[in-house]
Order: sequence, then structure tokens, then C-alpha cells
Amino acid sequence: MGPKEIVAIAENGVWRFEAGAIWDEVSSTELFTDELHERWTFADFLPGGELALAHESRFGEPESMGMAYGGVQIRTLTDGAWSLVAFEYFEREVFEDFVPQAVCWHPRGVLAWVIEDLLYVQMRGEPRGIISEPIHQPPEPDSAGGLAYFFETFLLHGEEKPRLSLNTTGRYLDCVQGSSRQSYDLEELRERVAGGDWRAIPDWRISR
Repeated sequence: MGPKEIVAIAENGVWRFEAGAIWDEVSSTELFTDELHERWTFADFLPGGELALAHESRFGEPESMGMAYGGVQIRTLTDGAWSLVAFEYFEREVFEDFVPQAVCWHPRGVLAWVIEDLLYVQMRGEPRGIISEPIHQPPEPDSAGGLAYFFETFLLHGEEKPRLSLNTTGRYLDCVQGSSRQSYDLEELRERVAGGDWRAIPDWRISR
């Protein structure tokens, strides 16, 4: 069996991601991929209309010195074009898959994703805006411009597919799995479970 085809359809039914391109009713835009790109592993149109994507690199390329990479990106429809507004990539072992279960983003600089029931959250020091895309290499990741912080945490109920959401200001992040809800205050760096009391996220879990 070949690799799973990654397809996403926008809520309005006009846009879809398929075969490495964004399509509307009459045309398509193929997305740039660098020479290490191997496959798309995730696609989802977010509630605000943004397109979240993830990919893996090839294995064994000399440039990667035996490592492989996975990446997350966000695109928004701006003046008729799907502009890149967030981009992050990570080293991984060649035997590891990089397949997010959920991704969310806010223009203030929040990017969050879940892989194998681990939630990863990062906040830029300032919003990035539209990202220029080099022709022969991937753009700089969001983290290269300076993060305010990064943290990760285990999810409590891995048997359910997680759903991520941010409030309109990008301050509060919710992760819902079935009847379970874990919430995060991204300004005060607090967390709570199932509507309980807020507790500070321990400093040892936060990278600044």
C-alpha cells in the first residue's frame, strides 16, 4: 500500500489541498518544496480559513548529515495568494514519522501542534507577518527570529484524537480529547485540566 494521500477541504467548499497544491474551482497553485522534501503528512483548514500543513524530508541526504527533518507551516489567503505566515522545522531520526494529529496558529505568533499525544507550543517574541520564500531552500523557521518561549506537555487521554483551538486574542489555548479538556494561558503561562484551578507551568518545562 502506498503512502496516504493528504487532502483537506475548506469549510466553504471553495478551496482544497490535494497532490501538493491548493485548488479552487478553476485553478491550482503548487506549493514550493525544497530538494529534501519527501511527502506531505498533514493538511487542515483552520477555523479562521488558514491552511495548516506538515511535511517530512527525505532520508539520508548528505546535507542532513544522516538526520531527517519534519516541518509545520501555516498559509493564509492574502490578496488572492496563499502566503506563508508561519514555518517551523525539527530534526528527527530517520525512522521517526512526523505526522501531526492537530495544528493551530494565531497571528500574534502562537504555533501549536500535537504529535503522538505530545502537545508542543511556541510563542514568537513578536508577530512575523508574511514570510518571503527563497527559491532553492526553505525559509528561516519562526524560532530563528527569537521565541518568547517554547514548552511541551503530555496529553492525558491519548485514545481520542485531539482538537486544538485558540481564542480570538490568542491568549487561551484549549486541547480537547473526547470529554477531556486541557487549557493553557499563554500570557501568564498557566495550565488547568477540565476547568479546574489554574496552575503555573513549571519553569523546567519552559524554554526561553
